[in-house]
Amino acid sequence: MTKKESQPKGKRYGIRQGQLFGPWGVGAILPCPDGSSVMIAGLDAFPYNGDRMRSVYDKRLTRYIGAKRLLAPPIGAETVPAVRFPHWLYCPSCKRVYYCKNNQQANLYCTNESCDSKRRLLVPERFVVVCPEGHIDDLPILEWVHGGRVSNPEGHVMQRTTKGGSASLGDIEYKCITCGKSRSLKGITRPSALHECGYTCKGGMPWLDQWNSTCTADPESLAVVQRGGTNVWYSDVVSSIYIPETVDAELGAFVQKNHDKLKKYAGRGEEQLDEFIEDSLVEKCKYTASEIKAVFFDLESEESASDQTESDYREAEYRTLKQASESNRQKGTFEGKRIDVREYESSLIRSMIESVTLVTTLKETRALVGFTRLYPDGNEEKKFRDRRKMLSVEPLDWTLGMQATGEGIFLAFKRDVLNQWRQSRSARRRFEKMKRNFNRSNKERDRDPRELNPEYALIHTLSHVLMLGLTKECGYSTASVKERIYCDKFLAEDDRHEDMLGLLVYTASDDSEGSLGGLVRAGRPGRFERIFDNALRSACWCSSDPVCIESPGQGPGSCNLAACYSCALVPETSCETGNRFIDRALLVGTLSNPETGLLGKALRGEGMPIPMTAQKASEPQKDDYEVVFEDYDLSDEDFGGVCEFALYDADEEEGVFIDQLVKRGIELSLQKPAVDASFAKGGAEAVASLVWADSRVVFLLRRAADEFRQSFGDEYSSSSSWKFVTIDDLGTPDKLVELLGALD
Repeated sequence: MTKKESQPKGKRYGIRQGQLFGPWGVGAILPCPDGSSVMIAGLDAFPYNGDRMRSVYDKRLTRYIGAKRLLAPPIGAETVPAVRFPHWLYCPSCKRVYYCKNNQQANLYCTNESCDSKRRLLVPERFVVVCPEGHIDDLPILEWVHGGRVSNPEGHVMQRTTKGGSASLGDIEYKCITCGKSRSLKGITRPSALHECGYTCKGGMPWLDQWNSTCTADPESLAVVQRGGTNVWYSDVVSSIYIPETVDAELGAFVQKNHDKLKKYAGRGEEQLDEFIEDSLVEKCKYTASEIKAVFFDLESEESASDQTESDYREAEYRTLKQASESNRQKGTFEGKRIDVREYESSLIRSMIESVTLVTTLKETRALVGFTRLYPDGNEEKKFRDRRKMLSVEPLDWTLGMQATGEGIFLAFKRDVLNQWRQSRSARRRFEKMKRNFNRSNKERDRDPRELNPEYALIHTLSHVLMLGLTKECGYSTASVKERIYCDKFLAEDDRHEDMLGLLVYTASDDSEGSLGGLVRAGRPGRFERIFDNALRSACWCSSDPVCIESPGQGPGSCNLAACYSCALVPETSCETGNRFIDRALLVGTLSNPETGLLGKALRGEGMPIPMTAQKASEPQKDDYEVVFEDYDLSDEDFGGVCEFALYDADEEEGVFIDQLVKRGIELSLQKPAVDASFAKGGAEAVASLVWADSRVVFLLRRAADEFRQSFGDEYSSSSSWKFVTIDDLGTPDKLVELLGALD
């Protein structure tokens, strides 16, 4: 790779094609071997040419993202354009600071006449300002030092010094030689620090050479980060498993390569188009004029499928992978064989897996549709046309794409088994923690709450556990194995994809790794059982337990529970959600509650109950209920945490009520309630929502009250020493507080 108009002739920096899809794609900062720093330029500056950028054919994917074609990154002697960034540089010898946007010179040197070291190469500033809208800017050094904007920035000469006492920001100090003001960088990472010194986002997009564009981001959402940090640039790549179709892939690629010329002659009339095809194209390929023309018109007439959801898109792959019959095979593109699960001598596999498909050949197509900053899921709810705007100044009908060949193991899950697990009370309780953490993170980012799907978290966790088990067995590096989950990440009202429950663990690469057949061999009956069972047994224990298994939340946004790099996390390039929504307990249970996990009882037995120290079992009075308290270990939860634990069954009104109760309970230091206490009498049983044993007060959510009526009749509270109340009985949390005896 060479920097655009900034490298002397013959000087190049190497970069692989795949790295343009992460970690150094359009808009990313690339550190260079000589210490300089550049940013990959927009697609407008790429050497677009049918010969210099090869076409990548995947008709289904291009239609999905709303593009006409995919083009592979430049190869051979071609260059990838880049611009200088950041623009603040300093001399490590005399500490003089320079601001330079010049891209004509490869290396910049100190010009200070009093500098002791001649031709000292300037070093780029370590810190930059990043905006959640995708903008990026230089550190506002002048504003920070002077406490606001300066009228003549060119008239101020700055100096950067490092005390060397520690690696903290307080050791880095900037001083204005002109006016004598100085200030360290201590505190510059505070959310309001930049806003206080008068700095607002300028909408800078240096990769497109655009500045001072409109930015709607909250000024306090701007972040000062290291230019080499992972949160400066997250790739937004859409991947696809190529599905065999009626159109020959070679013909499709040929038409895409000549698309511009075909479109040009089509604009002159159909007769001109026919002549061009007959005279110029037929002799270059093995296809007839009618075949070429049909594929061209098919490509032109296709509507964009940008309104298609990701689950809609993946369902076609799911059906193909699950069937894997002779009729949908295509040599060199997609070849697989479905294996009856009864051929596997593993009770764990048979208990949850419906079928296994060993995919000996698959093609993965990847398309770069944008990027985000600060958060990997920043583009999740955006249309593809809005995501692709970040890649170029002018709207383009193409984007970067690449294709790799590989192999994989596909698992289809049993719908009824996962549904039964999902409905279990202990699993719902456990998953509520993850969902609560996720929506708390959404709230902090001013995003609407979303309903996570527990089945997705379960399959995702199994995917990571299985990938780690396979890499130990097969010898692949963990970074070379990837996942593709066929399950809705979020619950939808229509449930049209509820039968799509699958997992593809695969490897695909344009080099030798991933094409040796080791993954498929590992998936064959007689060998896969050992790998699968050992991986699950290993997941029962982590070297960081009990800290890991009892974690209230860890990872990005605390969206993981029992998952760390010692047990369930993989390289981020292998995970499709950036190592989020993973919890071993959903799969293998916990020591105290094996039934929380789908396979918990099979792996852990009945477990070792941990009694809830905040409550005690109640001695039943005459004709009263016998009460048994669940063994949840909620010792690390405060009053609010225990109350929120009951929200999984609450409706919207009850959710507001419990939120208000939490505030009052914390103010008054109320005793923590018990959760899911079981009330039994006369052979009938029902489970209460929140129970205060000392006060003999029971709060029932509406669903729990319905369960009590079904079990004990409408008069379930009339002949009991327990006081049963619902939100309809109380109206406000203060009335419940009064019942608990906390108020006079």
